[in-house]
Amino acid sequence: MRFMSVVGVLVVLGVCAYGGWVRGDEGKVTGGDVRKQAEDTLDAAKKYALQQKAEYQQKVEQELSELGAKIGELRKRLRPRQASRCGRFKKKWAT
Repeated sequence: MRFMSVVGVLVVLGVCAYGGWVRGDEGKVTGGDVRKQAEDTLDAAKKYALQQKAEYQQKVEQELSELGAKIGELRKRLRPRQASRCGRFKKKWAT
């Protein structure tokens, strides 16, 4: 959704800016001019979206790494408790 709104804003800005440039040429607009401006605007939107995606991916990978470290720490803390419980169980039921 965010990407689509960014693209929409960039297209509107591109068209408005292009309209300002064309007025100097007495309003003569060619199809090639419009196509070029649209391509430039879409390229800028694509570049922005890829940048945002890379930043988000980096953030998610960092969070996953932190969670993995926390899980490892919890497993280390759990192992001694499991061993002591197992020993107590064997002592209780051994004859």
